[in-house]
Amino acid sequence: MKIKVFFSLMLGCALSVAAQGYKDGIEYYKADQYENAKTILERTINASSTDQAEANYYLGAIALHDKDLASARAKFNAGIASNANFPLNYVGLGEVSLKEGAVPAAEAQFKQAQKLAKKNAGVMATIARAYYNADPVKYAKQVEKNIAAATKINPRDAETAILRGDIERAKDEWGKAAGCYEEAIYYDDDCVEAYVKYANVYSHVNRDFSIRKLNELLQKRPDSALAQRELAEKYYENDQWSKAAQVYGEYIKNPNHFKEDEQRYAVLLYYGQKYDDALATAQKILNEDSNDFLMKRIAFLSMAAKAEATSKTDAAKAKEQYIEAKELGQKFFANNVGKKYTANDYTSLGNVLIQLDEYPAAVAEFEKAVNAFPERNELLKDLSNAYRLAGRDEDAVKAMTSYINAIGEDKAGVNDLYALANRFFGLAQSAEGVAKIEAADNALKYIGIVEQRISNNYRIPFLKARIHLIKNNGEWNDESATAAVETIRIIEETDAVASESKNYIALCTGIASYYVANDKAKARQYYEKIIKVDPKNEKILEYLNKL
Repeated sequence: MKIKVFFSLMLGCALSVAAQGYKDGIEYYKADQYENAKTILERTINASSTDQAEANYYLGAIALHDKDLASARAKFNAGIASNANFPLNYVGLGEVSLKEGAVPAAEAQFKQAQKLAKKNAGVMATIARAYYNADPVKYAKQVEKNIAAATKINPRDAETAILRGDIERAKDEWGKAAGCYEEAIYYDDDCVEAYVKYANVYSHVNRDFSIRKLNELLQKRPDSALAQRELAEKYYENDQWSKAAQVYGEYIKNPNHFKEDEQRYAVLLYYGQKYDDALATAQKILNEDSNDFLMKRIAFLSMAAKAEATSKTDAAKAKEQYIEAKELGQKFFANNVGKKYTANDYTSLGNVLIQLDEYPAAVAEFEKAVNAFPERNELLKDLSNAYRLAGRDEDAVKAMTSYINAIGEDKAGVNDLYALANRFFGLAQSAEGVAKIEAADNALKYIGIVEQRISNNYRIPFLKARIHLIKNNGEWNDESATAAVETIRIIEETDAVASESKNYIALCTGIASYYVANDKAKARQYYEKIIKVDPKNEKILEYLNKL
């Protein structure tokens, strides 16, 4: 599963790191993200800029959503104690009363709210929502009555339009819901929850449109943590990881972000190949929580990937990084009781150990991967390679054979069949007697299948020549010479002489040496090929003079 940093949005809207304080929590609540809303409201409740009456109302509303009537009542009463003239806490108490079956008490509390906010469409819409939340069927008439009253007060009220959209959405009337949310945006063009709900309706059918709407919102409300986070998430869900990382990079500067946002940012940076940034972000989180399992993984994988990238230009520096990756990997796998590791976790550490020439330890990691994920047949190929490097040729053959058998020889790719031929060749090199011959014959069998499927690749006859040499105890014969001649032909026809000069010279030398006793003209032909590549080769020049 399954990314990068900048300082302005695609549409040119610079993100602000200034937070809205508790108001970010209200926006999360109105977007139906109750846990996030609660986190921010509780985080900011004691801030000097927080309106205690308003913040307590929304905390009470969240408690209502969680069916905790006692806590809800306590929050609404705390809000009233802070400011008795703030109407919504009375609406909240009314909803508590409705859920307790005390309808007259609820009506009295709603009237008190209306008294404090006369002809206020938003309050009427909130009362309608209270009835709807309590029982949309039982109080259907009251819901309709209060929506009508809100619309009469202000036909262009965004909150009323959003409530109508929520009701349609609950009935799976997605088109009607989208229309209501679009209406709310038209009435209030920086209404965050309207944009977010509108974008979410479209997110599963037209994510690009969703993203465009959220970019539009963020131009108008760059201070909204919800707008920032939703855009980043939509990019992520749309597999636009680079852009997701860019937006996350700015968003996490907002004090009202969440820990999981920093984690997501680190993951996105890793997948975007920003390994230094991913490592720095992961280490920052680990400095605060040294047991963060996900960040241990990202730190390890980032260092391993960084080492691999460095190895292409600086082998010495890469080795230092591989050593560090090994240490991070060991920390990641330490205290592993109850932890769930992926196949990639094991194979990544295995590959790091291979780069450090620690082959037995690498084998252990690949074995863990195979044992933990037996359905992942492709892991057997990695295990086979690790066995090969560790000098365990028989096990290398068994693992690769198991892979081919699991997927079926007819479905196996030429690279896999070539690898199996190579594994048998390796076993033939280390075996003796009958075992050597059997391994060589199996190697010839599979290289023969490859040869039937693909042509004009010099590696195929080259391996074939080497197999015949091993089978014949290192002595050239007609089979090895014929395969070597074919290899030379393809190398020349594909202009690979320069890149394969070492193998080219070795093969020409072997062919010439084989034919020198019975076919001096052919021997001369191959010695001369060597001189074209290596004109100062005194030993070959001497042979030519003798011929």
